[in-house]
Amino acid sequence: MEPLRGSTAELILDGEIVGQAVRTQSCINPVFVSVGHKVSLATACYWVLRCAPAYRLPETTRAADHLVNQELQRLLNIGAS
Repeated sequence: MEPLRGSTAELILDGEIVGQAVRTQSCINPVFVSVGHKVSLATACYWVLRCAPAYRLPETTRAADHLVNQELQRLLNIGAS
């Protein structure tokens, strides 16, 4: 796999392509993409790249992770009271 943004490598299981490793940023570890409901692998990879303009993970994943961490901190603070 090339070290450049947009490079891909097929993920094969039992002779079937089940996903792709997609490099969302140059010289950074790739993310692993698989097909979704009524979404082709090519379309899924396209949207992962579109949603990850500045960081390794797509913005949707980053936002969800941030919200979960905030809620976890809130719950831990309540339990410490």
